[in-house]
Amino acid sequence: MVGLKKKSYTLLYSGLKTSKGQHGIGFLITGCATQCILGFEPINERMCKLRIKGKFYNTTIISVYTPTEDENKRNTEDVERYYNKLSDVCDKTPRNDALILLGDFHAKIGKEHSNKRVAGRHILHDITSENGEKLVQLIQPGNK
Repeated sequence: MVGLKKKSYTLLYSGLKTSKGQHGIGFLITGCATQCILGFEPINERMCKLRIKGKFYNTTIISVYTPTEDENKRNTEDVERYYNKLSDVCDKTPRNDALILLGDFHAKIGKEHSNKRVAGRHILHDITSENGEKLVQLIQPGNK
């Protein structure tokens, strides 16, 4: 974890120390919000988790940078490990926390009928991409 504390913000970062501006993800937290942080977990260069204290319940935010579909085709084992790790991190979130997944999933969720429960009625894309299918499978209610 790389942390950078300035007067007006705090940067919590997860990534490779040797990369020069590549392969990293994090959270930029401003003002007094830093007082609400219960924990920060750098998972790898594509994923990190922040837990925030709330008034009625706590919130866990998982920030991700998913491999592109080109990367999926080149190295399917890395992609499977990525989604397995993401699923594991989601499963380990305390049950009473609100869970927010955010980031760049490199995914398109299409208008297929099976996606309406996950994405709602107002879907932008006609066809679900490969990453979209993996994302829908991860967040599908009752999938586990």
